[in-house]
Amino acid sequence: MSRSTGNVPCIRDDLLFVADTANAIITALETTDSADSGLLLRVSWSLGNLSDTLVVNKLNNPSFVTDFSDILLGRLLDVSLKTAASNDKVKSNIVRALGNLLRFMKQSTHDKAHFREYVARSVDCLLRACTSGMMKTRWNACYALVNTLQNPVLSPADSTWGADLFSTLTSVVVHCKNYKVRINATLALAQCTTRACYGGNFVTVWGTVLVTLSDEGGGPAMCGYTERLRLQLVLLLCHLVVIHLEEDQKEMVRHLPHPHQHGVLITQCSAVSTADTLSNTEQDMVTAARVKCQQSSPALDLVLNMLTPTHCLMTLMPSSPRHLQQH
Repeated sequence: MSRSTGNVPCIRDDLLFVADTANAIITALETTDSADSGLLLRVSWSLGNLSDTLVVNKLNNPSFVTDFSDILLGRLLDVSLKTAASNDKVKSNIVRALGNLLRFMKQSTHDKAHFREYVARSVDCLLRACTSGMMKTRWNACYALVNTLQNPVLSPADSTWGADLFSTLTSVVVHCKNYKVRINATLALAQCTTRACYGGNFVTVWGTVLVTLSDEGGGPAMCGYTERLRLQLVLLLCHLVVIHLEEDQKEMVRHLPHPHQHGVLITQCSAVSTADTLSNTEQDMVTAARVKCQQSSPALDLVLNMLTPTHCLMTLMPSSPRHLQQH
């Protein structure tokens, strides 16, 4: 039934049918013996599918969110948090559902104290799943945080969980051995659309990007994932450049890498940021960052060079020697 709600539009946006499906899944999760891992896995997968349907309806039919019962959403969050204590395969589905449920939440729902508690518990669950268990669960948990942060109602800077979120995600980006997990953690860090959303964690995220880009890492077997991670890091770097404030620049400069790393950093990042394979949206982001660098103080010349086509660097560098003065 949950598969049908996701694939058949006339059923997917039927509020009563979706609510009945949700209630059936809640009952199944509440009554399934925890020892029956096979059944629990299938029901949790259904919950993940149902949560996908909720997000699709939010995007395509805003009235669906308004009409959806807060009580039912609370029950879905509650049963998800309880089921998350199950085995890792089940948790992989549960974290996916939690991310979607948090993305679905509307402002008036979040304004209620017990729902803010649900959000805090859910984010804590996702953060713990980012750093433990099988890699599929970690990957799903990081992507669930991508979904969570796409909800403008849930601003890390205005929450009790924001500091832990940025601390965990930046640690995963730097230290996790799995590139797919690191890619999704980087993507999650890029979901804050405004400088205010990062709060006091902006420079920490900036420093994490530069430290990770400075690490050449990734042997031949991981070459494809290494390039994908580098692309996401460069796009996150561009995003931070675009939204930064003038008062951030002093600390941003302090986190720039040592001059002996500049050559490799410029070569690698220039190749990524000017690749023909960039989408139009990605190209627009790189262009916006270049413009912001040019409008900023000389402090960001290094970053400008990182976003400049390699064949242009020889003509750019003699007329802009200040990039060599970064510390």
